[in-house]
Amino acid sequence: GELQTHQRGATISTDHWPFLYLQSRTIPIPIIGVVILFLTFSLGLLRRRIPVPQLASAQNMHLFLLGAGFMLLEAKAVTELSLLFGSTWIVNAVVITAFLTMGLLANTAMMFWRGSRTLSYSILFALLAADLLVPYSLFNVLPAGLRTIVSGGFVALPVFFSGLIFSQAFRDVTGPGEGLGVNLMGAVIGGVLENTVMVGGTPVLGLLAIFLYAASLLCLRGDIVAFATSWYRSHASSRL
Repeated sequence: GELQTHQRGATISTDHWPFLYLQSRTIPIPIIGVVILFLTFSLGLLRRRIPVPQLASAQNMHLFLLGAGFMLLEAKAVTELSLLFGSTWIVNAVVITAFLTMGLLANTAMMFWRGSRTLSYSILFALLAADLLVPYSLFNVLPAGLRTIVSGGFVALPVFFSGLIFSQAFRDVTGPGEGLGVNLMGAVIGGVLENTVMVGGTPVLGLLAIFLYAASLLCLRGDIVAFATSWYRSHASSRL
């Protein structure tokens, strides 16, 4: 009787929510606790090293959001390729190899081409939208070797264009050390947002990635930075 009760209350695993070890769409409490502690110490350290107004500059916010978006792409790739190869070391090997290859190609391309942010963003958004629509079951009909190459290339192709955008942004930074630190902090926040996949499934990661990259595009125009700076100043004055 107790087993049947648990079965009726459990959420059925699907391709978009492939979590056999979770009973429902929720983030386990221990993970939430660790995330809160980690963010508290990380953000505290960052504020001591970089003043908030300086952190909210267009350049830094752009790099921050690029870092967060990249981590969501990685989490989405690992989760989706586990549908093809199972939750084994093969998935991590394919994702890491594909991402590093695309990153290397992007950096190499920037050595010979100054790049176009408009073109890179346009293709990046198109690929992220296509990834939301294409079912990964289509790759199962391919032979093992070809399936690895095609699926790995498909999930990693957005990284090539996000890499072009990052290379252009990092080339223009005045303080490379600060820029890299802000980008890595963005990756930390992206790692935190990865946990939303346990609630909304893989489509949530894709939608969040689109949102973050769109926000990074707005940073180039200064819109989101102006809003963040205005909010911080009004919040700081109200505390005084």
